[in-house]
Amino acid sequence: VEIIKKIVEGKSHDQILHISAKHLDVVGTKRQNVLIAAQLLSNKTSKLILKEFPEDVDAIATANFCKISNDLFDVFNSGKTNPFCDSDEQRKILEYGLKYFSELRKVTKNEKTKACPLPYQNGSTMSIMSLKDLFQVLNSKYNVSQLSTRNLNSDAIESTFSTLRDFGMDDCPSAL
Repeated sequence: VEIIKKIVEGKSHDQILHISAKHLDVVGTKRQNVLIAAQLLSNKTSKLILKEFPEDVDAIATANFCKISNDLFDVFNSGKTNPFCDSDEQRKILEYGLKYFSELRKVTKNEKTKACPLPYQNGSTMSIMSLKDLFQVLNSKYNVSQLSTRNLNSDAIESTFSTLRDFGMDDCPSAL
């Protein structure tokens, strides 16, 4: 986010139309807003970062994170017009995402401390492996050749909880 903030500081609104304070200053439940995340972690943001900081190693890593996040988002939100069908391109995205999130580690000040994967990394790798396994089983047992992956998520439930949180409920509401 710091690299993106550097870009935003020196640009006019029309140069960075898709990035605003709502994307960079997220707190509380707003951190769970999928639309804001999808807009920020996009190919457009990736290209903008690379254009502004073509030699900066941290910027390149941030741009790569935005790109793989965008590509995985597309695979996991496929629908009727672009279903998941285990195409070469989709398989390549999933394999790269699996490798990327499995190897990604938080940089620590103490190099002797081995950083553990963060929860989103574990969730990402589990989601990727689950999609691959689900498609393989459905394809081999039932001859399913396409999946609308957007129907495999819990968006309806997440939306309900998001609405409740917006009304002032706790970040972690109980079932009661």
